[in-house]
Amino acid sequence: MISSLVFTSLSSSKFRFDIKRWKIFADLMVDLGITLEVAATIVPKVHFLPMICLGNVCKAMCGVAAGACGGAINLHWATGSDISEINAKFGAQNTISGGIGLVVGALFARSIDLVSQTTLWKLYVSLTVFHIYANIKSMRLVAFESLNDTRMDMIVSEFMTIWRKANVGQTNENVTVDILDKPVDSDKDA
Repeated sequence: MISSLVFTSLSSSKFRFDIKRWKIFADLMVDLGITLEVAATIVPKVHFLPMICLGNVCKAMCGVAAGACGGAINLHWATGSDISEINAKFGAQNTISGGIGLVVGALFARSIDLVSQTTLWKLYVSLTVFHIYANIKSMRLVAFESLNDTRMDMIVSEFMTIWRKANVGQTNENVTVDILDKPVDSDKDA
């Protein structure tokens, strides 16, 4: 709880400007937190409690960042629609995926003794990598209309590239001298 409050006070003003990056950060933090909790069972007992605590700190950071970004992402999907409908569908999706996860987790827990530790860790790492990959792909589907530092840098860079490539002579021919004159299209003169 304290870690949530500290993280919120340090970073709450930054979420709005880079929602996609913070959402991926949240996904990474939850995966790191779960990994620390799972790995705590195989380390010496002196490291168990610090790893569990650090895992919970990571998951608390995930909760804050994902909660802050979730509203903006839902607003993106609600463009031209009702935000309450989007939130209801989002909640239903989480309920269904949580239920499926619960069933698969129970089946997995029953068969855990039949598989070696190495195989379990390989499976865990592959599912974690897939989780991050899927979330990065899903964030690429979201197209915010506002500008953050990254999008602004890309636009300015593209503008500067196009501006540098412009032919100075051709540009001068198209400049109007009189307010009533229309620009001359140099392609028609050629």
